[in-house]
This record gives sequence, structure tokens and C-alpha cells, in this order.
Amino acid sequence: MHTNVNFAYADARCARLQLAAWTIVVVVAGAFILKLLSLALYSIPESDDFCFFYTNNQYGLVGTVSVFYHSAIGRITPLLLMQFPAVLRTLTGIDLFICYVLIMVAFMVTFVVSMIFLARRIQPDTTILQQIALGLAFAAVLGSEAPSLQQMFYWLPGVACYTVAAAIVLLMFAELINATENGVNLSRASTAMMAFGGLVAAMCNEFTAAWLIGMISCSLLARWLFTQRLQVAAHSWIGLAILTGLAVVVSAPGNSVRMSQFPMAGDFSNSLKGGVSFRLDRLRSPV
Repeated sequence: MHTNVNFAYADARCARLQLAAWTIVVVVAGAFILKLLSLALYSIPESDDFCFFYTNNQYGLVGTVSVFYHSAIGRITPLLLMQFPAVLRTLTGIDLFICYVLIMVAFMVTFVVSMIFLARRIQPDTTILQQIALGLAFAAVLGSEAPSLQQMFYWLPGVACYTVAAAIVLLMFAELINATENGVNLSRASTAMMAFGGLVAAMCNEFTAAWLIGMISCSLLARWLFTQRLQVAAHSWIGLAILTGLAVVVSAPGNSVRMSQFPMAGDFSNSLKGGVSFRLDRLRSPV
């Protein structure tokens, strides 16, 4: 009986230590996230934002998408998201600058919540506290390593074009990893959600579709290596949705209009040189 009591005491002490450790992770990561969130209160519209404010006021939500799709850019998802402050202003009558801040805060909170959901999908057998801790830590690390925090969290065009796409890619990646690791088939609901998410993400920019197609291909390869059911049809539907989104972006008439305004447009070697130069500068940077 004495031994059993000692074991029970040791188990309770270990549980308290684990609870304290995970709580510290939540507090530290949460404090960092709250600091980033407080900075969103200083978000202000810039040049592109004012263009969307004006065009939305003139042509409405759908009309604005049509104007920019035919004259500037084919990224449908950002064309919709970048109008949110103007739409909120119209619906509530709140000052446009305040609406901009509210939208940026909402996007940031959504991003953090999506990271917590990501942790839940990757580690479904852990406790809620552990999932929150992992999600907050992941979001904090992403924020601390971002090349530009302003474009990641505080400038709507940057958030709409890249942060939204990144969050969707991570969630789809987690779903595919979870299914393969546990040897389960993708359900119809999961397939439909990933197809929709892939479509939305692919219409965020010209690059995300390549990552998503790579993920789908790797998922099929992993299933083949582990002798699991390939589910070619499910993967094909997701891939088709992604390619559809890419086709919508690259076939926009506005792409030709925009490229004609830049002498170096279409020069892939110049883009590659610029990318390498940017990365080397980051590697040499002391921070």
C-alpha cells in the first residue's frame, strides 16, 4: 500500500510538472503573439489599398474584381479579400482606417487559430493545452522568421496574396500527412474541403499551385511506398481544382497589360538573379 501511494504521488507530481511546462510555453508564445497582434492596431492603408477603396466605391465587389482582372492582375482571391475594409465600411459606416485595422486584426487572429488547428491535426492524441501551445509556438516561430512582418501581417495585399495561401497550404499538408501516417483514406468531405482550399490558394498568386501539386504528388508517392490505397480519384479531384485556380490566374487579360509596362517582364533569368541576390542578402544579415 505504501508503494502504491508513492507511485500515485510521483505520477501526480509528474503531471503537475508537465502542466506547468506546457503552460509556460503557452504564456511565452502567447505573449509574443499578443505583441504582434497589438502592432496590427497601427496598420494603415497604402497605395494599392486606396485603389481598391476607390474602385469598390465606384463598381462594387464583383465590378472591382472584373476591373482589375481585365486590367491588372488575375489573382481572384486577393481581389476579393482586399475589398473587405471597403465592404465593412459600407455595411457599418465605421471610418475606413478603423475598418482596415479591424480586418488586419481579424486576419491575424484567423492565422493563429489555423495554426492551432494545424497542431490539432498533426498531434490529435495530445491534450487541448498541448495543441494550443504547439499552435501558438508555430505561429510565433513563423512570425519571428518572416522576411517581412509588414507584408505577412500588417499590409492587406501581402496578407491576401501570400499569408492566406500559406495557411491553406499548411492545413492541406497536415491533412495529407495525417491520412498517410495513420493509413486512412481521404473522406469525401476531406477531399472536397482540400479541393476548395486548393482552388482558393491557387488563385492567391502564380506560385502556390506548384507547391500544392508537389504535395499531391508526394502524397501519392508516399501511399505507394507504404502500400496503401492510392485514392487516385481523390487526389485527381484536388489536383484538378488546383490547376483550375492556376488557369484562372495566368489566363487573366490583365497580366498582359501589366507585363507590357515593365521592360524586364518575362525575363526569368532576371527573376532568378533577383531571388538569389535577396537570399544572399538575408544570409549575410546579422538579424
